[in-house]
Amino acid sequence: MMHVERILVPADGSAESEAAFAWACDLARYYDAEITLLYIVDTTKLGSLGLPGGPEKPEYFDHEQGKKILQTLCEKAPEGISVHTVTVYGDPGPDIVRLVDKHDINLVVMGSRGMGRVARWALGSVSTYVLHRASCPVLTVKADAQA
Repeated sequence: MMHVERILVPADGSAESEAAFAWACDLARYYDAEITLLYIVDTTKLGSLGLPGGPEKPEYFDHEQGKKILQTLCEKAPEGISVHTVTVYGDPGPDIVRLVDKHDINLVVMGSRGMGRVARWALGSVSTYVLHRASCPVLTVKADAQA
């Protein structure tokens, strides 16, 4: 039987990431595991320096949006579920994989956007990247999946 102590849930405010969090909460209760909620300010979308800016900069609002997303999900956590939050600036796929190793994560539960094969091939997919590179199991969840 799989032993799960730490679950990582990347959150982006989408219905898929909310569904993933619901699944993670059920799994955390079952395994008596803790959840790390992760928001990544995607620096691949920032300027060439990739530095966080002040209130007038778009990336500042990404950070503020991330805080709201994480807070909203934390408020939905059932009683008794331990949830920690992490916000990082970086490239979502590689940073999720890096955090899996850094925090000794046993399971990643993340949303799947449901892109078709052509879109996934042309654009790539964070969930596909993580699925193929993470050192632990990865559960992808669609928005309408019941936990």
